[in-house]
Amino acid sequence: MNMMCDIVTIAWTARYSKRMIVGFAAQSTFQVRLAAGDDQTSSVHLVVRIRDTHECITEFNLSTVRVVADSAAIDDLVSALESLSTSALANNPLVRLLASGNQNTVGQVISALAQESNRKSGESLKSAASSTREVNALISVQSIDLF
Repeated sequence: MNMMCDIVTIAWTARYSKRMIVGFAAQSTFQVRLAAGDDQTSSVHLVVRIRDTHECITEFNLSTVRVVADSAAIDDLVSALESLSTSALANNPLVRLLASGNQNTVGQVISALAQESNRKSGESLKSAASSTREVNALISVQSIDLF
């Protein structure tokens, strides 16, 4: 007899106050894709909350995992988008994940792309700031805080 109603996976890096939902499901098995965070690699803390049919919640702290950004896949996606190559887009693994229709997967890929974009933007700004005294623009893509 399965009493589970739903399961939520929550992740955060350095600050618990910056935690976010990275996956949810009504079944007991599902996949989670984690973003690397602000650096190329980062430690991610994970918690799984299981709600049963009686509205009781059980929380499990999982081991901290180390996540490494797949910059090559993201760079390939950007190149395919810039070239507007239909075959390159169709064969890109990130595009296939985005086209999967799975809400968890799409949200996780978008979050990873946003974090990688923020990291690269920060690097560009640091480079520009080191070569000149004045920086006039800041572009940032941020995830939505759900807590």
